[in-house]
Amino acid sequence: MSKRAMILVMGGMILACVSEGCTQQRHLTLVRDGRPRAQIVLPDQPDELEQLAADELQHFIERMSGTRLVVTTDDNADRTRMRILLGDPARRVMPAKLLDQALGERRDALSCRNGFVIDSGEEYLAICGVEPSGTLFGSYELLERLGCRWFWPGEIGQFVPQTATVQIEPLHVLSVPSFDRRSMWFSRDNELGERVQTWSRRNRLLYGRSTDAGHDSHPWGVSDEAAGKKANELLVRLRKNPRIPWFSLSWGD
Repeated sequence: MSKRAMILVMGGMILACVSEGCTQQRHLTLVRDGRPRAQIVLPDQPDELEQLAADELQHFIERMSGTRLVVTTDDNADRTRMRILLGDPARRVMPAKLLDQALGERRDALSCRNGFVIDSGEEYLAICGVEPSGTLFGSYELLERLGCRWFWPGEIGQFVPQTATVQIEPLHVLSVPSFDRRSMWFSRDNELGERVQTWSRRNRLLYGRSTDAGHDSHPWGVSDEAAGKKANELLVRLRKNPRIPWFSLSWGD
């Protein structure tokens, strides 16, 4: 082999090694070859939805890889290992302005406050919501990016990929719901019960707040003054045209 050819081969090997090293650095590894490389870190006194977020991450990552990640609190976390931070531990490592942006433009009592931020560093993946429901939804966002899907209520509607190594590229996600009220009605949903609630939660429909709607007026979220004003407007319309084909007293009006 000529000297020039040898230099080219050596150069190619060096580039390949550098490229492989960069690829490894670009990924955050949660499980490698069936061995845990990360831990799930909760606040010292977690909210029930933050606890649920940790349980869901632990459950589905174990179903994916066969490896169960440890769930611990911020005080007991091993800071030499990869950490999935939930809630307050995540809040402390991300810029405060991001969570303010996750609140969105609507900030009144009807805002769902389900927005969340996912941010990452070399040794952490941080998930924090405006409220604990957002932290839970951020956990489902992570699981979806790892390949999990929930197409239909119940076990038959789930898809969980199988892999001995669970890793993901660094994430920088700011999520603000486009709609404050998000729901889906199932015929005979009382028979499906908890399966529908679980499916709705995992698909990030409205959770933690309830709304009522049906084939009648919907006074939810409307003051007596606003409802009275709407009723008076209707009376004026009826006096002018008693044969109007339809009307609505919905709060959406």
